[in-house]
Parts: sequence; structure tokens; C-alpha cells
Amino acid sequence: MTQWVSEAEQATTTEEQTAKLKLVNEQIAEDAASVWLYLYPQIVVAASDVSGYGVNGLNSQFFVADIVRK
Repeated sequence: MTQWVSEAEQATTTEEQTAKLKLVNEQIAEDAASVWLYLYPQIVVAASDVSGYGVNGLNSQFFVADIVRK
């Protein structure tokens, strides 16, 4: 399953990333059906003219010193 996550993080298209993450979600649901109750969504939105903002692997704590608007 960690291989699917790695492949999703390196995906070059949204479709490829979505397909890999669906596999992960299906496996989690099969292995631990109630785990989704404790997972919070990690939704990140940033304007295209913002740089220094991480794309993958963000959580509630991250450094903002390098975030700038072009």
C-alpha cells in the first residue's frame, strides 16, 4: 500500500494520482473499516502565483517563511 502512496505522490496527472489513491482507500477500508472515522481530509488550495508552498505531505504544521506571491 505504501508503494501506491509513493506512486500517487509522483503521479504526473490528476487521473493517475486519483487512481492510486482509490486503491489505497479501498485497501484501508478492507483492512480497517472504521479507520476513516479518524482521518481528517488534507485539502490544500493555493493560487498559481504562490511559491514556496508544499504540494504533498502537508499537515496542520508547516513553515510559512518561504511562501511568497510572484
